Amino acid sequence: MDYKVILKAIKDKNVELRHDVDLSLISAYRLAFINRGFTQFKPIYYVRFDCDYYNPLSVNGVFMLNCIKAWGGEIGLHVDSSQIKDKVGLISYLDYYNSIYKFDKFTFHINSEHTKGFTSKFYGGYENKSIVSKYISDSRGEFNQTKLDWIKDNDNFTLLIHPEWWMHEGTKEEIIAKAIKEILP
Repeated sequence: MDYKVILKAIKDKNVELRHDVDLSLISAYRLAFINRGFTQFKPIYYVRFDCDYYNPLSVNGVFMLNCIKAWGGEIGLHVDSSQIKDKVGLISYLDYYNSIYKFDKFTFHINSEHTKGFTSKFYGGYENKSIVSKYISDSRGEFNQTKLDWIKDNDNFTLLIHPEWWMHEGTKEEIIAKAIKEILP
């Protein structure tokens, strides 16, 4: 399915368009280039600043983040929940990365029973966007006609799109391999 089909399906809806950048900042950059033509949305790109796969603080990484913002996107922090023990630790983590690159919102990478305990909307002034009432996702590369139909029939929801699933073709394994390959020197 073409990503633009999804953008057209949510065109006149109240949708929070969220992009979790798990594997490839390059894929997020490419997706942002497509999103720039759909000005009714302000997508939020949740970036992992401590990611093993990409470095958003490298020269190229900062360039891509700045382009994403220039094209109408917003940058948020995708929190590695394995490093968070409690509310104080979360706020410390958020403050640390906010001192390096400014953001207002965050989500958790890999929700767990532990992260479900963080139920406040704000932590230290940062908005916790992990808590949503209606939500649909392409997690694990799973997006089909049934999900597209759900999007067409609903309003007021969060749509989570992972850029790497839409910028490459093939099986799940091939897509992951391609996304990782594009970040290797």
